[in-house]
Parts: sequence; structure tokens; C-alpha cells
Amino acid sequence: MLTTSAKVGSLDSTFGLDGSVISDTVQSEYVQAMTVQADHKILIAGYQEGSGNVPHVLLRRFDASGKPDLSFGTGGRVVTTVRQATVSDQALAVAVQPDGKILVAGYVFSRSHHTDFALLRYTTAGTLDKSFGTQGKAITTVGDGFSLSGAHAVVVQPDGHILVAGIAQSASKASKVALLRYTAGGSLDPSFGDRGVTTTAFGAGTASDATTMVPLKDGRILVAGSSNSATSPGGFALLRYLASGKLDTSFGKQGKVMTVVGLSSGDHAAVARTVSVLPDGGILLAGFAWVTANGEPAVNIGLAKYRADGSPDPSFGTRGNVVTTGSHGLGFQASTALPSGNFMVIGNVFTADSTNVYSFLRYLPDGNLDRTYGPDKNGVVPLEATESLFQIATLFRQPDGKIVIAGSVDVKGVSHVVLARFNP
Repeated sequence: MLTTSAKVGSLDSTFGLDGSVISDTVQSEYVQAMTVQADHKILIAGYQEGSGNVPHVLLRRFDASGKPDLSFGTGGRVVTTVRQATVSDQALAVAVQPDGKILVAGYVFSRSHHTDFALLRYTTAGTLDKSFGTQGKAITTVGDGFSLSGAHAVVVQPDGHILVAGIAQSASKASKVALLRYTAGGSLDPSFGDRGVTTTAFGAGTASDATTMVPLKDGRILVAGSSNSATSPGGFALLRYLASGKLDTSFGKQGKVMTVVGLSSGDHAAVARTVSVLPDGGILLAGFAWVTANGEPAVNIGLAKYRADGSPDPSFGTRGNVVTTGSHGLGFQASTALPSGNFMVIGNVFTADSTNVYSFLRYLPDGNLDRTYGPDKNGVVPLEATESLFQIATLFRQPDGKIVIAGSVDVKGVSHVVLARFNP
């Protein structure tokens, strides 16, 4: 179970057992994504390790009180083999259509060490929707098929089209940001990009990846992730596309923005994990960034804010970005924007004895921590976990302001799904 050391950000005692839930399973399950339906039921997507520890797409649904939804799949759980039992596949993103059908996106191995985009659609009861793609599955090869490609984000547009963002890499070239659009029936939309697919590089030899996106009301699309190179600075990547799939050249530099946050090279370049459009029209990226601590690279929370045209917001942090550091590192987990213009991040503080202390951090619109928040008025609310291996993967802010977090915990060598809900 989880407890908090202060009333601010306290566990919601009406959820699960005193605010948290550890699900039952005999095979290890891992959370990669979460969303909350209009009826407040909670959807978890990720993977379950099956025979031979081969991962397969996992989808679980819980009711608003944290109990498994027994009307969904088998006991609230659905496990899907995308190609065959001996071939790995994982879900990395989940979304719900207005009609209640559920979209799951990720990847599936096509041959040894090479992957394709995988998009699946389920009915409200948890069965594959056979009217979508091929028997409920749409598998797309992007690039030459000899690469690691796959989806990290999925959203449904108002007209019913489905956007999927991720990474595409050919065998001999650096990876690119990939954006795909499907029709409501699961076919690539030929009116978008190049027959439904658009890929974008930040420069020769620069590896790029999309981890998150948000569609704008005018039809344009914001995509964020990372860009890095062994020979040039790397960091947060932000792109804006037109509804047609072409880059919006009025944004940033020909539709693209790369921001150095913390260190900037190779394995230590910052990665944006969430993108939000704020009430003031600004764009906020949050993720992890590296700084040098005691002579060694240490991971910390990285933030960057932009004006609507993609230029850095000078009122935010230093030249538009902020790195929040902990004494032994502070890892980013997830973030959510608040109606006040503030925003909240979950991070894990690495202590001197190498344990993790998870915390809520609340920021003001200018990038400073909110010093009115937390027991020590420092913008931070620590969370304690009785299970030391508890790993937070994602969060969701409900319409009532309560915050649901999801992750996994090791219990006697088996990974279990964990949910917890906090009062705002």
C-alpha cells in the first residue's frame, strides 16, 4: 500500500484499499500507458510476460473504485498475441474513441530484432473489433522493414481518424519521427503525408523519436520527443504538422524545434515525455534531462515552455527551460497540466542509499516550484511505498481533479499492476 507523509496530495481512501490497488496475477505484468473513460473506468495498457517470458499486449480495466471490471475480457484482463506466441509485442499507448471502443498502439516484432507499428481496436467488452484493420489489428511497416520501428502515442481526431506517433528507422540510417494516420476502419489514410505516413529527420546522422503528441483544435498536430547526435547537441524535439501531414513551416524552424535541456550529447540528451497546451496558449514539454553531479551524469526533471509559434518562452526558467535537480538525481515519471496554469510532475528522488522516494512536484507557470505546496512549502509532496520496487509509469488527472497513477511492483518475483488515486 501507499501512504503520504502529509494531507496535501493524500491518498483517496474511497479508492481500492485505503487509496491503492495491487492487482492479482500469476504472470508478470507491466504498465506502459493509462487513460480514464468517460464513465471513470480506468484502462491500463502494457504487456504480460507469457510462456518463455515473451511479452504480449496487455489491456486491463478497473472500475472507478479500483476493482477489476469483470465485464471486460476475462476477469478484467485481455492479453493479445499480435502475430504469434513466440514473437514479442507490447502496448505503449491507449486511447478511447467517442463510441467507447478502445485503441491500443505499440509494436510487434516482424523478424529477429526488427519491429513494425501495431494498432489494435477492441470493443467495449474487450474483444478485438473484427471490423478494424485485419481481424482487429493494423500492422504497418515503416522504413525498409529491417529496423526498430513502433508507436509511442495514439489519439483520435474529431473526424474519427486515428493518429499514431513513434519512431521509424531504416537499417543503415538514423531514426526519424514517424506520424501515421489511419481511417476509422484501420486503413492508412492516403490523403495524409505519403500514403498515410510522414517521417521527419532533424538532420543527417541525428536520431529522432516521437514519444507524445496532442492534436490542436484547428487540425494541426503537435508532436514531441527527442533528437540527438554523437556530433551535435541534442535534446527535446518539438514539431508541428498541418492537417495534411506536412510540417507547419510557420512553427519554429521550418516546423521543428530542438531544445538543449541540461546535457546535450549522445545517451545524455534530454527526452520529452509529455506535451501540454497550457491555458495561456503556451506549449509545455516535460521529461528527463541530465546534468553533471559529482563528476558523473545524473538524470533529473527537465521542462521547456514555448510560445504558440514555437519560440522559447523567456518568462519561463532560463531561456525557456528548467532543470529541477535532486541531491542524488530526480527522475521524471509523468506530468499533467492544471486548470490554474500550474502543472504537476511525478518524479523519483534517488537518495544516498540508492532508494527511490516518489514525489509530486507542483510548478508555477514561470517554471518555479510552487512554494505554497507541500508539507515543507517547497513545492514537493513525498510519497512513501511499502514495496521498494514500486515503479510509476504514468498518471491521469480526472475531471474532478483527482490524480490516478499507475505502475508496477515486484511481489515474490512477479510484477503486478499497481494503481493509486490521490486527492487534488
